[in-house]
Amino acid sequence: MLHILDLVLLALLALTLLPPALLFVVELCLGQTLPTTRVGASRQAGCVVLMPAKNEAAVIGRTLARLQPCLGPQDHVLVVADDCSDDTAAIARSRGAEVLERPASDRRGKGFTLDYGVQHLRDALPETVVVLDADSWLTEDSLDRLVARSQQTGRPVQSLYLMQATPAGGLKQTVSAFAWKTKNQIRAAGLARLGGGVQLQGSGMAFPGVLLERFSFASGNIVEDLELGLALAETGQACLFEPQAVTLSLFPENTEGTESQRTRWIHGHLGIIATLPKRIFGALARQQWRFALLALDAAVPPTLLWVMILLATTGAAGLFALLSGETATLRLSASCLVASLAALTLTYLTHGRQMLPPRQLLDVAGLLLARLHVFPSFFSKRQTRWVVTRRDDEPDDPERR
Repeated sequence: MLHILDLVLLALLALTLLPPALLFVVELCLGQTLPTTRVGASRQAGCVVLMPAKNEAAVIGRTLARLQPCLGPQDHVLVVADDCSDDTAAIARSRGAEVLERPASDRRGKGFTLDYGVQHLRDALPETVVVLDADSWLTEDSLDRLVARSQQTGRPVQSLYLMQATPAGGLKQTVSAFAWKTKNQIRAAGLARLGGGVQLQGSGMAFPGVLLERFSFASGNIVEDLELGLALAETGQACLFEPQAVTLSLFPENTEGTESQRTRWIHGHLGIIATLPKRIFGALARQQWRFALLALDAAVPPTLLWVMILLATTGAAGLFALLSGETATLRLSASCLVASLAALTLTYLTHGRQMLPPRQLLDVAGLLLARLHVFPSFFSKRQTRWVVTRRDDEPDDPERR
């Protein structure tokens, strides 16, 4: 009887734990170096840079100043000022951008703000629309590379989008920057090498104009980029990865802003994961291998939670093995744990050691343990509404809670 139970548990883990573990490990191993593309910076036509902005007066002037040298003669910038109570619109106009002011609405969220801009462009959609957040910027010839790749392939394209720690951000921001790099650079590079496309990451994204006639940004989902990327992939329009185009942003120095941002990402991601098993099995039944791969990638929980799940599963399997003498389930769960930890160790040695020297690892462990509270709050105090990240010099605003 115990042998049969062990086989049942083994089959359950083989179905639910092994596929994401295998993909997680393969992505980290394949993504240690960035893939190269043959697309240059020469593009066929201009683009519209669509920039959603909600009370971004503190940063939008600097963002537009950085963007200006990247723009070609056929490009222009459309800023959608979403019910702003500060000088966002005036500053954007003074920097030469076209500004569309969106009035207050119950349809809150970045997705609705972007859709408002697309509707404004509907009568004459450009060949390419680039989405760039008001607090991020493109490096050097990144805009040209991003637009060129989209125009030459007719596909949505995601740049390499990285968050950087601020000088005053301390260890918390450095750990977050490494986690961001692991997900947006290393895992994305590995997934791109597998041929499954990549996830949309929220900023530094290029879309063919014709594609926006069929797909809408309009969504109140707090991870609208992940949701849209999966919807595109489901119809054969998976997003491509262009790592030679780089988008950068800084973590907010405001602790409340950083925590709010992290909680939104985690809760939104966990909410999407709950919808994925049905979509993955449906994709396999339809032989949509690339979408199944992308959906499986999205089904991997945030790294800290993923390691905790593997530890808990291995511990439970170890207890079962101790009581029953049956070890098949333990061997599988332990293999997933060891392989995942080995891949993360490789990633740290290759990309994280300079960011987080070994002498700081004990402090990092304590910090990660302190962050575990975010996961139970998904069930007790789940964040489902869009929350704008507070800037460092902004007063408290009840709407942000």
